[in-house]
Amino acid sequence: MLVALVAVTVAVDGARDPGTSEPAEGASLDPASFGAVGDGRTDDTAALQRAVDAASTRRRPLAGRADRTYLVGSVAMRSHVTLTGIRLKLKDGTNDYALKVPYTYKGGKRVTDVRIRDCRIDANKANNSEGGAILLNAYDVEISGCRIANPVEACILLGDGVPGNGKFLVEGNRCDNPGLNSPRNYWGAIGITGGKGVIIRNNVAVSTDGAQNYGVDIEPNRDWRVEDVIIENNTVINGTVAVTADLPGAVVRNVVVRDNRIKGYPASGAGAALRVRGVTGSVRLTGNRVAGPPHTNAAVWLAQLVGPMVEDNDVTSPALHLASPRNVGILLEDVQGGTVRDNRVRVGGPRPPSASGIVERGTTAGIDYGENRVSLDASLAAPYLEGPTTTRR
Repeated sequence: MLVALVAVTVAVDGARDPGTSEPAEGASLDPASFGAVGDGRTDDTAALQRAVDAASTRRRPLAGRADRTYLVGSVAMRSHVTLTGIRLKLKDGTNDYALKVPYTYKGGKRVTDVRIRDCRIDANKANNSEGGAILLNAYDVEISGCRIANPVEACILLGDGVPGNGKFLVEGNRCDNPGLNSPRNYWGAIGITGGKGVIIRNNVAVSTDGAQNYGVDIEPNRDWRVEDVIIENNTVINGTVAVTADLPGAVVRNVVVRDNRIKGYPASGAGAALRVRGVTGSVRLTGNRVAGPPHTNAAVWLAQLVGPMVEDNDVTSPALHLASPRNVGILLEDVQGGTVRDNRVRVGGPRPPSASGIVERGTTAGIDYGENRVSLDASLAAPYLEGPTTTRR
């Protein structure tokens, strides 16, 4: 057994450091054993790829060290790989993702059982024109406790090529400055484009460099599905939480959005801070604190839904967009039935009559409003305080 193991090791390791002793069976692998330097200057792409391949073959975790940063291009993840404490920096001009599973429809193979824990990734958007940190076309994925910064596109993008079967846990990560350094950007911190059994919780996404931040974006590709989603206890600063099924054949089903803190993107053209559109099955929004961006007409936008439950949310809408005929805390558009109750909504408006707390649009009907507290707030949009404060039109 030992002889066989050593034989496999030599074949897989290739150019590993001959002075490094073989770890005990079942112990974590060290990238240094495969030739990785970890000084942040030497290109460690090939060495780290050998390490990942070996970790997959032997089903042993690959562990980094706090004093080692590996400069890499794009490293292909494999099945049955756990990365722990790895520190990466994306090379200049890579224009791809640091850790990646290629799309199956572009020739990638099915990958399953991937764990990325307590890692640090600098995606180096100053010196790349596209790409990001983690893109996994994989099933059964956990990404937890990671600190990711400066991707051109996404910090974490899961589900491409997984049209409704991938199970994902994204928990306790932080993403700083996702997206292009420009006023309009359609990438962000955490994106899901296909999967079933998706949990996104206790993450932080912050944009401080002027790029719009899609903190959480659930948006399946054409003819793909995302089902059974929980988005909870996340903090998104200068960004958006969006759950939408817009493309032909796309399906999003059964969504819970609860106890999140969301502060909208403060620039012209930004959308609602929290928006849910076209979701089927159960939709529940509870306990969220949402501060809408000042240049849009709603802090929370719900559209094309049947029977949503919207309860116990705290919504603030500064609503300073002069071109908007009405600025709204919660906008219900083409929503049939459901409950909207026990919400606190504070709204400001640039001109009277422009501010409303909760508004129906389109074919919306049959909403049970219960008790909601709606008010105009002088601190949000002085000097114009006139306007309706009703919980409906």
